[in-house]
Order: sequence, then structure tokens, then C-alpha cells
Amino acid sequence: VRAWLARMRRFAALLLVGVTAKAHAAVLPGFGEVAGTIQGAPAGSVVRVYLYHPQKKVGYGVFAIDGRWRAVNLFPGRYEITLRTDGYELAPVTVEIAAGAKAQATLQPRLVASGPDYVG
Repeated sequence: VRAWLARMRRFAALLLVGVTAKAHAAVLPGFGEVAGTIQGAPAGSVVRVYLYHPQKKVGYGVFAIDGRWRAVNLFPGRYEITLRTDGYELAPVTVEIAAGAKAQATLQPRLVASGPDYVG
């Protein structure tokens, strides 16, 4: 029984290391990344961040948790960043992504009142 428990502990440790490594994987060669913050985002909030590459007509969606977000493996080029969450208004922010580089974008949305939600 002790040998089995020791093997299970080693397996759990390897699994945890593998999951952690995947969560922070490196950017693929030839692609870039952008990370940033959302000013004024309350703690515990989840905001949808949308990046659009107009030349390639490709969009990427990521979530900002507690005001921090990151998008990886982006095609190089110019992106328009917007927010797609009720209660936030942001004029599109343009950022240039270079291959192998990491860009930064600080988003400063205006908080607006959300309209009624007619779900049902």
C-alpha cells in the first residue's frame, strides 16, 4: 500500500508540473503576444477583451481576471482592442504586435450603467 501511495504522489506531482507548464507556455516562433491591464476593473471581475487583426480578418478573445489579461500566439501586425462586457465603454485601442515580441496595453474604459437584461 505504501509503494502504491508513493507512486500516486509522484504521478500527482508530475501532473501538476505538466499543467503548470502548459498554463505558462512559451509563444510559438513567428508569433507575438500582448498583455495588459484594465484600469478601474473591480476585484473579482471578469471582462471579455477582444483583439481584431483587420488585415487578416482574425479575432481573438481572452478574459481579464481582476483587470489583468494576456493573449499569446498572435499573428504579427496591427490589432484593435475592444471590451465586450456590459458596463464598460472603450474606444478601440490600437497596438502593434511584432513576431517574437511582447506588447503592453493599458485599457482605460469608462464605466457605464448596464441596461436591463431580458433573459428568459
